[in-house]
Amino acid sequence: MASSKLIDIKLLNLSVNDLELTYNLSLCLKKGERIGITGPSGCGKSTLVKSILSESAGSNSTYEKFKIDPKIKFSYIPQSSGLLPWFSLRKNFELFNCGFKYEDLISEFKLGAVLNSFPSQLSGGEYQRATVALSIVNKPDVVIADEPLTELDIANKWRILHYWSTLIHKYTSSLLLVSHDLETLIYLCDRILILSDKPSTIIKEIDVRTKQVRSIDFILSDEFLRTKKAILESTNGKTDHII
Repeated sequence: MASSKLIDIKLLNLSVNDLELTYNLSLCLKKGERIGITGPSGCGKSTLVKSILSESAGSNSTYEKFKIDPKIKFSYIPQSSGLLPWFSLRKNFELFNCGFKYEDLISEFKLGAVLNSFPSQLSGGEYQRATVALSIVNKPDVVIADEPLTELDIANKWRILHYWSTLIHKYTSSLLLVSHDLETLIYLCDRILILSDKPSTIIKEIDVRTKQVRSIDFILSDEFLRTKKAILESTNGKTDHII
């Protein structure tokens, strides 16, 4: 790609049905970069993601720049309904696959026992493990994930996060992650943008300096704890601001 900027948004005032969701919000995602976004429920995080995917800010919105590289191959993990319900899990992998040997994914994400099941037959954790695994089989330029891991148990969460992070790094994919889970944001992302309530703007940008791919031990490090503290302090200790 000619430019390393895959997504370049400046001074976005995003509105839906005359409701102003963002105010002068700017976001730039470069090739190989990982950005996390958190903020109060209802502040426009998911709507922003959908605008990026549709390459349109909508007719009621204004901006100085809203540029999405047209050559981007996206992969999207929505909050729900990330699988085609009329196909088995195996068929979902075959349809989305672009020459990726997904057998290793099936093993690593512990999906072998449910490979012939339909999405409606999966547990919440199985469903989310499947959508996360599917996000990488087409070797995307950008993975966009909206609360992708809320149903995972602790025993699986960090193992899957580490494996997913390794694959994102392997394929030089960029990541745009929307989440209320601070630990997931800190572990996966290079930069974390904290939004205010709507109309939301960026009230704090926090860098995570440890290079990718991070070991699971990173969650016990001083930097991890300092970063978590900085996020909480940016909301004046009001944890409900980001929940």
